[in-house]
Amino acid sequence: MISDSRDEWEHVLAGRHDDVREHLREVGAQVLIATDHASVRWLGGQDVEIGTVALVDDETLRLVHPGVRTVAQQAGHVIAVETAALPASLEPVLRGHPLVDVAAFLAGRRLTHGPADLERIRAAARYASQGQDALRRHIRSGISELELFDAVNAELTAHTAPAAAIVDLMFGDRCEQVGLPPTGRRVRPGETVIFDFAPLLDGIWGDSCSTTVLGPVPREVRRLHDHAMRALDLGISMLRPGAVVGDVDRAVRGVMAEGGYEYPHMTGHGIGYKQQDFPLFDPASKVVLQAGAVLALEPGAYLDGYGVRVEHLMLIEEGGASLLTSHSLSLEP
Repeated sequence: MISDSRDEWEHVLAGRHDDVREHLREVGAQVLIATDHASVRWLGGQDVEIGTVALVDDETLRLVHPGVRTVAQQAGHVIAVETAALPASLEPVLRGHPLVDVAAFLAGRRLTHGPADLERIRAAARYASQGQDALRRHIRSGISELELFDAVNAELTAHTAPAAAIVDLMFGDRCEQVGLPPTGRRVRPGETVIFDFAPLLDGIWGDSCSTTVLGPVPREVRRLHDHAMRALDLGISMLRPGAVVGDVDRAVRGVMAEGGYEYPHMTGHGIGYKQQDFPLFDPASKVVLQAGAVLALEPGAYLDGYGVRVEHLMLIEEGGASLLTSHSLSLEP
């Protein structure tokens, strides 16, 4: 943890475990086998190897990889699971046990964050924005996508430990593809540069995206960027306790549609223990936002030869949304 004492953190985890046990009693299950990596890390309070399983019963929490057979056989009659995240390897272990799906319950609990999580989320958001700022300092005519990200990463890690990250970095016509890792493609004046940077820091994800143009900005790019910024600003203004995710999604897409634009991906998502966590923004979502949620919004569009995407992270508070990321979204570096 960044500054929380071990005792304080153990208290947070104990509260989560008690909450889960209460829900198990409500649904009549004797044990939870959590397999969604975000749920496992939320329950365990630590970064763990992919494939690790969290086992919660009336008395203990155990993180195992992958030895759940004995526990499942002793679990009693009903086992709580996350159906969508169940690996095929567990099917023989669970055969014969009545199962109850608690994925929605766990996702809902991950929706909001307390002070301990928020401190780490703020740090990850700062790191994401620092990466965006570094890109603007290092971009120059003729640099390749790989060279540019290497320069960004070198600056970020000059005084801190390296962080794992999901990185999209695309120049020009590669921006049509929405999300691609960096290559040897070199930038030319007037081309769009999309940089989507999601670092994993201290077990928590950050996220960010901006679009820049080196040199004169083409008129059609400026027009698209203006619509994306209007869409983002409207979405942020709607984020508050009681807002419905689908309403926000449709409003943001509506601003883009006014300009003749659309995008093929989510309007936004939750973030924390998973890079794209609950709630996932789509027009049909009925999820009601709560204070303490951390959300990303990322409208854009991808056309012939260029593309634009802009993204910020926000914390939902009683009075609305406050920005956690601080990077520039200007087209000019």
